[in-house]
Amino acid sequence: LFFFFFFQAEDGIRDAQESRGLGDVYKRQGEISARLLSEHKVKWVILGHSDRREKFGEKDEVIAQKMEQLMAQDLNAIICVGEKLDEKDEGKIDEVINKQLSAVKDKVLDWDRVAIAYEPLWSYNTGRSISPDQAQDSMEIIKRWVKTNVSAEVAANIRLIYGGPVNEKNCAAFLEMDDIDGFLIGGKSVDPKFRELFDNCVKVQKYI
Repeated sequence: LFFFFFFQAEDGIRDAQESRGLGDVYKRQGEISARLLSEHKVKWVILGHSDRREKFGEKDEVIAQKMEQLMAQDLNAIICVGEKLDEKDEGKIDEVINKQLSAVKDKVLDWDRVAIAYEPLWSYNTGRSISPDQAQDSMEIIKRWVKTNVSAEVAANIRLIYGGPVNEKNCAAFLEMDDIDGFLIGGKSVDPKFRELFDNCVKVQKYI
């Protein structure tokens, strides 16, 4: 089966618990403790999401601390990595991704409980789109880091998720890439076209 995450719906649940008196905090993430999530039987938690990194200034060191807390509570982690526009244009994709992954490496107790989501921040609201081949290139960077710094076995089995723009017309092309195992779906999960997107993904031969 391919790997889908619908974090828009998850955010709605979190916001209902965290927004007391704060007005509209739609899309706000990351304010619930690992212990509380575990007590409520949550299985997967997103770490290092671009909203947290960009809007809240969350640094790699803080994300590493959160990874440690998640592991202690037997939660599974989706660690988000990816470069900004200036970092891409300066040829720093490898450097950025390697740094973000290295920050959490020592906190991971079991790599079977980790998925990695690639978020190309430069492809949002910049007028520049990302192709499936470009996304695959970044997935190869991630897989190469895992093979070098963890093990070849983990690299062969870890789930790599594309967290960039995707729609019902191009989703199959992304999934046809060798190292894209699924999507981290945001606003598109409440789009009327989402069912069409889902159905088109199911049709991809490698998941049948």
